[in-house]
Amino acid sequence: MRRLTYSEFQKERLKFESDVTDCDYLARFCSMLPWQSAAYEHLHGFDFGVQEPGESLIVEQDGCWLVFTERSDHVFFPFESAWMFGCPLIGDPVGAVELLETACREYLGTGFGFVISGVLRDSEFHRALLQLAERSLRYEEFATTDCLTVDLSQGIDAFLQRRSKSFRKGIRQMKVVDGLEFEDASKELPEEVFRRIFDIQARTYKAKEGADIFSDHRYERFYRNLYQRLFDIDSIRTIFAKIDDRDVAYIMGGVSQGIYRGFQMSYDNDYRKLALGNRLQLKNMSDRYDEGISLYDLGMHSEYKERWADHWDSYRGVFVVL
Repeated sequence: MRRLTYSEFQKERLKFESDVTDCDYLARFCSMLPWQSAAYEHLHGFDFGVQEPGESLIVEQDGCWLVFTERSDHVFFPFESAWMFGCPLIGDPVGAVELLETACREYLGTGFGFVISGVLRDSEFHRALLQLAERSLRYEEFATTDCLTVDLSQGIDAFLQRRSKSFRKGIRQMKVVDGLEFEDASKELPEEVFRRIFDIQARTYKAKEGADIFSDHRYERFYRNLYQRLFDIDSIRTIFAKIDDRDVAYIMGGVSQGIYRGFQMSYDNDYRKLALGNRLQLKNMSDRYDEGISLYDLGMHSEYKERWADHWDSYRGVFVVL
């Protein structure tokens, strides 16, 4: 068993992500280091690099990992606890739970609480945590953020065959839009990409309704940090839709270990009748399949995504005191 500092953890990305990939009981992309670290540095109430974060508990043993940070006295949280997509316990479910107990005794003592996110309901990991309940001082479960995913392993035609008749009809009846082009901007410098994104965001219905996620500077910094991390390892994917050389919509996300995870997608509200969201989603799916992506993660549940999804993954959170 070895305990790592945050800076040491950053150097373990390849090993850590290899171990995450082997876990089918969690939202794998959001459990990877780029997402977790961007959230740790920007989402949770301190200015990373200026203020000191709470104590971290990052431990590895035989491919099992704990990735926690102390956010209140004697209570450890996942690095990302805004949506609670990722999981702070990685590896063999029984081994990861046992590592949590061992590390708590070794490094902390008794009476410490742990918030565990990203627990796929009725999974082997969920069952291992229920066994932990019998040995803990306190155990509670709570609802977290569900996610929707698409199976791209058989390609776009197979994906469309699984959709409803009305969905397929709507896709077939989309008219050609004069002057519409798609531009892959994945290799464009992040600062220029965000300039273009913010220009579109200002013209969206989200901005008009005051619901633009980028208006919260924590989330803006999170996405900038995440984007830069993925850009540096050639794992960001961004497509712009343009009409007559004007940006009118975009979709951005990241790839890792055969998984695509969507981040944000928006369109100019003046072009809302052109089904730009549907067009971008299909273009992105086709491009991702062509590069070997088999799982397309649509992100958190929303009603419109249900028509696109093959799977609805229901997640739980756990609070346990050891």
